[in-house]
Amino acid sequence: MRARAIERHPNGRCYLKYRENGKRHRIFLGTTDREVKRKLREVRASHEAGRLLDDGRATSRVISPHGPDINLKELIVKHLEFTKGAKSEETFILRQRNLLYLLKFLGACPISSITADDLQRFADWMKSKHSRTKTAFHALRECRTLFHWGNRAELINFPMSRFPVGSEPRADIKRFTSEEIAKLLTAASGEFKDMVHFGSMMGLRPKELRELRHDQIDWDAKPRPMLVIEHHKTLQTSRVPIPRSVPLSDVALDILRRQRARHPHSKLVFLNGNGQPYERTAYRNRLLRLCRKAGIEEKSPYSLRHYAGAQWAQLTGLSTVAHLLGHSSVNVTMRYLKRNEPAHYKAVDDLAKLVEGLGTKPEGKVVAFEKHG
Repeated sequence: MRARAIERHPNGRCYLKYRENGKRHRIFLGTTDREVKRKLREVRASHEAGRLLDDGRATSRVISPHGPDINLKELIVKHLEFTKGAKSEETFILRQRNLLYLLKFLGACPISSITADDLQRFADWMKSKHSRTKTAFHALRECRTLFHWGNRAELINFPMSRFPVGSEPRADIKRFTSEEIAKLLTAASGEFKDMVHFGSMMGLRPKELRELRHDQIDWDAKPRPMLVIEHHKTLQTSRVPIPRSVPLSDVALDILRRQRARHPHSKLVFLNGNGQPYERTAYRNRLLRLCRKAGIEEKSPYSLRHYAGAQWAQLTGLSTVAHLLGHSSVNVTMRYLKRNEPAHYKAVDDLAKLVEGLGTKPEGKVVAFEKHG
């Protein structure tokens, strides 16, 4: 082994760089001078025995210097190549950004050199860098997914126990109330009013609403026309045996006819003021402006979908709601029900009245005993 240099990374980590058999290698040495000196002695001794120490936490496992020790950058690239196309473009961009945070913090270090302390310091760094705790949590979750995928693909052998314990509690889903929907529709006008109205009734994802096409309407379906959505948000064909279909009410059909009359040559149902498809940010900003105009709390476009899901959940079974919303599991649909929903109170009261009428009251008179002195 011929040492080339000892490299100190901006995050304080030191690496030994060397070349052997025409290949370049880099070994993590530590963060303090004492650690570096101790690790150098171990590396030299182990190399003489034909082995290199794996710098995992609390382990003495050894790896061959000629064997593959994939680094973090290589693992991220392989993972992104594998998952691209399986998720929507927006989800893929967010995943890529979160993984680049980890690469920026640790550098292209060997996977075997990443310790539990490194991951904890990364989590703390993310929390200090971003005011929103959710951002740090999502980044750590994506990193956990990365290493879990690497283990399953047999690219690495990384103990998942090294990741920090604990998770960010899932916040309640934000959604519009019926009163807020009424205010939105009062403040809106023209095509955008129809778009908001349609979204609040049909429970579509924002992208599904923005990219809704006229050829997705099955006008010949019986007993009424249906909206047919062939794909999930993952861009893959639905795993449900039949495409997701949502019956269209008379109000929804009227909106579709008005939009066809407004744009007779457009494949898309909803267009912006310039006659062009809505971009994600433009649609979101326009809805936020409408919220301010209506004098209500600003909420994201997903809140229209959440409103529809919550209303359906109070009117029908969860399996039906899951199909209408395109959920793969009712566990996802359960998130649309908040604790202490009015429907919960009503269900308890209705059952109490039912049981009360079944003759479950104690028979006979209740006798009050007087206490005699």
